[in-house]
Amino acid sequence: MVKLREENDPDSIANENCRIINISYVSAETLTIPDDLIIDLILPRLPVKTLIRFKSVSKFWFSTISTPEFAKSHLKFSPNQFLLIFKNPLRFMLLPYDDEESDSLKDPIELENFFDSSFQQKISKTKVSFMGSGNGLVCFECRILCFFFICNPALHSYREIMYPNPDYCPRTSWFGYIPSIDDYRIVVLFGLSRLRVQHEPPPPVYFYVFSFKTGNWKRMCDLDGYFTPYEWLCLDTKVVNDILYWSVGLPVYAMPKRIIGYDLVSEQVKVFPWMDWLQQYVCTMFFLRNGCLSMECISLIDRTTEFWTLKQFDDWNSWEKVGYFSLPCTFGFHYTPTGKFLVEKCFELQTPNRFMIVDVSLDTEKQRQSHTCSCAGNRTVSNAVGYVESLISPFGTIMPIDEENPGV
Repeated sequence: MVKLREENDPDSIANENCRIINISYVSAETLTIPDDLIIDLILPRLPVKTLIRFKSVSKFWFSTISTPEFAKSHLKFSPNQFLLIFKNPLRFMLLPYDDEESDSLKDPIELENFFDSSFQQKISKTKVSFMGSGNGLVCFECRILCFFFICNPALHSYREIMYPNPDYCPRTSWFGYIPSIDDYRIVVLFGLSRLRVQHEPPPPVYFYVFSFKTGNWKRMCDLDGYFTPYEWLCLDTKVVNDILYWSVGLPVYAMPKRIIGYDLVSEQVKVFPWMDWLQQYVCTMFFLRNGCLSMECISLIDRTTEFWTLKQFDDWNSWEKVGYFSLPCTFGFHYTPTGKFLVEKCFELQTPNRFMIVDVSLDTEKQRQSHTCSCAGNRTVSNAVGYVESLISPFGTIMPIDEENPGV
């Protein structure tokens, strides 16, 4: 039974009337929270490490936390963060931030190493390249050993995916999640390994897609002809409305001359015209800004970085300049969902790995005043990517269910 009493509290600091709730007795039923509130509002807000522990509370919690529906619900509440990637050995650090604030970088958090010693030794002998990330999964490529590997740092799990042919060598690749078909895919344009090329002209490019749902590679034979061995392909591919965009061109011109879109659902290709205004830039890369396809363009004249956004998805003429970035001695890493830019400041050699978030819509002086944070130690960050903690397993939709007793 709960008894309420309202009275004046003479000892109050504010010396005002306050409502005092005296609990003389609370029954067991009073403390019971409905299961639907626990499942829908409480558990999805908890960190992955806590949820893994809570699987031992009861069989009901075990089965609930282990469902694909709960994994997707948990994603909705996972905050956006940066994942800092270090190599030799491969390690990760979390860099939390608030995308609504410019000065929002928090102190980085080093994550526990979860690769077993034999795998760590294997990848330490070859070049490991970051390929893509999505919903807590991070994909890497080991070109010499002919495999990709996908890991979830929050779950401490990873898997290897071998090339469809050991004689292949990736020219460009993409990994990510496609919400409309609820599938994670690897898209790769393969050429033959240089060691295997014995004739001229070189063989064509091979277009392959790996699906998590099927667990298999699929060669898109009809799409090989859209690319030639002589073309240079931009490594920064991005997906908007199920379309994966590449910028491609001939090396002799030093700039891509066309943009190719691959529809991940219909598996069709569309070629977009190259815009004349891009001739003033020496380099272009795709990124996403508020869900819109955008470009980072480096000027030929003063190396200023300018940013363009496609305002209307179905109107290729709706490109509009949205800002610029002109801070010397900085190296750009990754964009937040709203288009802010994580950069590393390189003004002082004695203090490496100092990061700041730049809002390209602000003027240069305000950009310079942005808050910075640093990572301890002298390790060099090789990549910084968008990341959320998740229960998504590299082997499928959710983390595998243990065979151990989940509780009673």
